[in-house]
Amino acid sequence: MRRSTILVRFSSVIVLVFTSAWISAARAEDLVGLKVRAAQTWTISQAPPGAWDVYLTGEQLDPGFWTGPHTHPGPECGMTVGGQVQIWDHGTQHGVKAGEGYFISTNVVHEAGNQSSATALLLSAHLIPFQRSFHEPVGTEQAPSDAPKAAPGHTRLWQVKFAVSEHPSTPFSLIERIVDVPPSRTSFFMPASEMQFVVVMEGMAVVTQHGVIKNLKVGQSYPVSPNASFTVATAGIPATLMNVSIEGR
Repeated sequence: MRRSTILVRFSSVIVLVFTSAWISAARAEDLVGLKVRAAQTWTISQAPPGAWDVYLTGEQLDPGFWTGPHTHPGPECGMTVGGQVQIWDHGTQHGVKAGEGYFISTNVVHEAGNQSSATALLLSAHLIPFQRSFHEPVGTEQAPSDAPKAAPGHTRLWQVKFAVSEHPSTPFSLIERIVDVPPSRTSFFMPASEMQFVVVMEGMAVVTQHGVIKNLKVGQSYPVSPNASFTVATAGIPATLMNVSIEGR
């Protein structure tokens, strides 16, 4: 098992096959006193060898939207936080409601869309081979005939990218939580054995680790050192965080 060396880079679709991951509800007891709005755990049995670019993304899907058929060169884990998202793969559509998770294997042609009457919010974590393209569209001649056609209505709210030179060997667990932090509160977060990331979805937060203080606004992030605990403080307004951790097994 190798320890994680993390370099941070910021950058700037979404999507249910269970062929190389097992998905389950994540533990809430690691975040005592905080409201965990949604949480999922995936056991990842296949991941890219070598270094990764880890992408964490928040996206808004308007009614009628479809991504168009595409692939990613690494696995994707995520969840619907608001509304309902439709996932298309292998000729089948699946509904993913708020609080439910999904998994897409490497190089699987898929699409995400919103066929409801309300806006949907989708969060995702991608493990992409270092310096590979994040998103690879599938041409018309390659796309299955029953694939939905791309339709407009997509807003990328934020995306952050972390370059990870070392990571645990498979299988490992990827845990994704959406955490609400009350106003005027300092909260303690438990460490992760390999790597952990925090992204502010709403509000503002102050992250402190080993005496280093980082003020974060919406769309800004912080990589947490392996086996390190940290605190998140809020001022007069609450904050909502995307908290992703990877645990070796």
